[in-house]
Amino acid sequence: MRSHFPKMIHSSLLANLFTGIVPRKRWQRRISHRSLFLAERCEERLLLTTTPIFINEFHYDDVGVDSNEGFEVAGPAGTNLSGFQIVLYDGEKGLIYDTISLSGIIGDKKDGIGTLSFSAPSNVEEGAPDGFALIDNNSNVLQFLSYEGTFTALEGPANNMISVDVGVMESDSTPENSSLQLQGTGTCYEDFTWNVIQGSNTFGDFNVNQNIYVIPQTIYVTTEVDERDGTSDPSFGNGTSLREAVIDANKNPDVTTIRFHSSLNGTPIVLVITGSSENSSAIGDLDINTQINIIGNGIANTILDGGSDVDNFLMQPGLAEGIIHVTNTGELDISGVKMTGGYRPLGGGGGAIYNENILTVSDSLIERNLYTGIYSDFGTTTIINTRFTGNRGNFGGGLKAEGGSLVVRNSLFDDNFINGWGGGVFLDGVNSAFIINSTISGNRSENDGGGIHSRQGLLKIVNSTITGNRSGINDTANLYVGGGIYSAGFVELKNTIVAGNYHGNPLHLDPDEVAGSQQLAATSANNLIGDATFSGGLVDGVNVNIVGALTHDVLDPVLRDNGGPTLTHALVPNSPAWNRGRDLFALDENSNPLTTDQRGTGFARIQDGRVDIGAYEGFRTPHSSIVGFVNGNWWLTRSEGFDDVYDTAIAANGPASTFQQVLTGDFNGDGIDDLAVWLFNGEWRVGVGDANGNFTFSTWTTWTHPEIKEVHVGDFNDDGLDDIIGLFRNGNRGRWWVGQSDGTQFLNRHWGDYGNYNGINDVVVGNFDGVKGDDLAIIANSGVVWMYKTSNSSFQFLNSHTWNISNGFDFAQAGDFNGDGRDDLVASFGNTSARSIFVAKSQGPSTGFASLKFADLTATQSFDNLVVGDFNGDGKDDVAARLNTTRWWVGLAGVNVFNFSLWTTWSFATNGVSDIHVGSTNRDAFSEILGRASTGDWYSAESNGTAFTNRVIDAWSASASWQYVQSRSDLGLGPVLSEDAESFEPIIKQINPNLAGRWSAPAEEQETAIFPEPAPLPALSTITQNETDDEAYDSFGESELFKLLYAV
Repeated sequence: MRSHFPKMIHSSLLANLFTGIVPRKRWQRRISHRSLFLAERCEERLLLTTTPIFINEFHYDDVGVDSNEGFEVAGPAGTNLSGFQIVLYDGEKGLIYDTISLSGIIGDKKDGIGTLSFSAPSNVEEGAPDGFALIDNNSNVLQFLSYEGTFTALEGPANNMISVDVGVMESDSTPENSSLQLQGTGTCYEDFTWNVIQGSNTFGDFNVNQNIYVIPQTIYVTTEVDERDGTSDPSFGNGTSLREAVIDANKNPDVTTIRFHSSLNGTPIVLVITGSSENSSAIGDLDINTQINIIGNGIANTILDGGSDVDNFLMQPGLAEGIIHVTNTGELDISGVKMTGGYRPLGGGGGAIYNENILTVSDSLIERNLYTGIYSDFGTTTIINTRFTGNRGNFGGGLKAEGGSLVVRNSLFDDNFINGWGGGVFLDGVNSAFIINSTISGNRSENDGGGIHSRQGLLKIVNSTITGNRSGINDTANLYVGGGIYSAGFVELKNTIVAGNYHGNPLHLDPDEVAGSQQLAATSANNLIGDATFSGGLVDGVNVNIVGALTHDVLDPVLRDNGGPTLTHALVPNSPAWNRGRDLFALDENSNPLTTDQRGTGFARIQDGRVDIGAYEGFRTPHSSIVGFVNGNWWLTRSEGFDDVYDTAIAANGPASTFQQVLTGDFNGDGIDDLAVWLFNGEWRVGVGDANGNFTFSTWTTWTHPEIKEVHVGDFNDDGLDDIIGLFRNGNRGRWWVGQSDGTQFLNRHWGDYGNYNGINDVVVGNFDGVKGDDLAIIANSGVVWMYKTSNSSFQFLNSHTWNISNGFDFAQAGDFNGDGRDDLVASFGNTSARSIFVAKSQGPSTGFASLKFADLTATQSFDNLVVGDFNGDGKDDVAARLNTTRWWVGLAGVNVFNFSLWTTWSFATNGVSDIHVGSTNRDAFSEILGRASTGDWYSAESNGTAFTNRVIDAWSASASWQYVQSRSDLGLGPVLSEDAESFEPIIKQINPNLAGRWSAPAEEQETAIFPEPAPLPALSTITQNETDDEAYDSFGESELFKLLYAV
């Protein structure tokens, strides 16, 4: 979803939100840069019971004589468009050149929504840029859009407003009957994305791959005060409290959803109206008596507080009746909230939620509640993507369920304490309970069941991790057991880790994974159990169970943010849990295959060909492969299967004999890198790589602009698919265009402008701000270092600092040298034997980089290469420098320093070495360095964490003229399908027992450098650490930016 709209509504607009009377002045800062009325309505779109009116399709240019030019408007059926207008603007002049008067009534195409199309009275101007404004019958500007750039209107209804570029374009080669269409699913304009649909316009109907719908009626909570003075209704701005919203939703069957206005973000909603023994929400807890959805703005923004305090064992009652009660007629779906301070000592507990019927909790945090976080009393309860932490009570610190049914998926229970049974979870007589893709960690109980206590009933645990829990924490006589699980009913484990759990106090601490009055079900299989004494009856080797593993060999004992909404225990390199699960057991409660691990989207449940044991799928580093082009064929050197033996065979032919540029990236998101080749006719052909070692080429887009440079690969929209980016000359300026991959083609999007096309020294791609997609670090010829961060579908810039690059500047690359999840920038300075390695450490999106010298080096003969990789497997990137032709010195990253030592000597490099790359040839936790000798041998310097061991992995013909050599990630899931392999010159085979990413050396590193006479080292700056407000950023394309960049 792309949003171009401000996040706050001006107060003067609120009263008129549904009247069509829109104030024309006194907008928030910079709101004139945006579309106005439609923007505000869409910002509060969950208040709407009708779909806003917006431009849905248009056409302005095609091959030959332009035809079928016009516009389509989408909106609610029955809307009379009389008095509406589309005002056409000449972008070069900012003036109106035509107006289309609209008329007619929008018909009902589907579910009360329809479209009307209108032909243009004359040819629509053809861009660079031009635009149009949609005006309603009260002269409100609903939208001000443009194509092929942005501009400021100088007259008419959009006067002084800056247009919003749709980001796609047509040209004089676009087929007839084409159009630009919104695609996607949603209610408002911002929910959809513009795309070029060639030869198939849909004027008068819904677009290709488009679904427009009306959101059900919703109440917005607008005050944090716990009150019930009767000012609750579905509209905005009347001081509606959460209590009033629940009361109103219970009474009004048309109201099904409660949401929270953004002005409440971060402000706790504390319930203070005390009382009990009623189910109308008038006092005490909030009673849900009908079907209601409560949708929060995220756990950091929407905080529901029962007013109680949990401080170790000090319990202060506060509201004294919990926060929410789902009655036996209620049904609650609650998401995106933090619930804390709930206290319900009577009736079985349930400090946050007491459920008697149907409850679904997702994407939430249940923290520091008294007498269990959630109590399901013969109810149907589903928990998804939710964390339970710091809760206290007597039965089940985080969750208690008696009778009914329970599903827990992709969730975390940690640091909950109980002075009775079941530190994390307590189950008693539950008819059907599933714990799937979840972690139970660090919970404690005074009695049995530190992690889980299951009494009677049926419990199935699938692909979960239970570790670090403890039962009987004050027990000195080993009376209370089941540190991980206490089983007194049917408990079945599949693909699950139970390791590192204990019983007893610190002076009498004993390993205890599973204990109880009943053994685990005999059908339990493909599990990993730590201690063999307390294994619940599971035996090592029976049913593919692993019993007796050391916890530190299995997983990281520390809960960490490894991605996704909840913390996880990552598998350590070469963990025995890796690839030891069974795919047929990796099922949800409905027997559907699990698609992700606990972390959710972006973390596939099955990687490397087989599911892992536990909640975390430990992605083992893929083998690196090498691809090169000779005599019209692409040859691929790769490891077959999961071993470390490399072979070489033809992977593809063509699609040409020479190319403008060749890039490597995972353009379809399957984990196998592909090739993108840029032909001289402008076509981009992508060779999609498969598991058999073949590339299949097809055309993905065409770039024919006469001057394009700085072409790179990165995932700029953070969708898991790599994209391409290039800087197109636009006069003296440059325009960034991203070829955004959808898995089958590149969709070209304008991503921002740069003020001086010839003013760039180097460009590096990386995730420098640590959020969203990849960014750029641009080093100007003047030495100014810019951080260009991706924000939605464009760049924002920050002038970070200045480097003195006049006395030698080489090998600029990205790497995370402090392990904070943000890429930093490293480079070598100097042009004599004395060199300095500086790192521009990312300080985040507000501050940019801080430049620090990490090391000095002396290269008496030559400074040949500088590459980046994690050579000791500590999660931080390091650097390796090849000095004096043959010697590799590795600088391990410390605190603001690279600690260099000699790791290996490449004697063969005396006769020349080319195509230096960093990757993995043995799939361990350490990066390796590859290089091709003059003999054609491919050497891998394989790391053990402290030194390199050199190994020849394969050989190429020494007499052939290899071009476009690339390294790539290769899952190696099948054999190479070789075609015409006998035509290749004899390959030298090496059996190789045993790279960590897709790093490739810059172009400067391909040949040994001869350095000029000594010169002084540069004086480099270190920027201050003071926090900079986000206002320091601004959008590309604004005139202030061009003025600033022209001075660079």
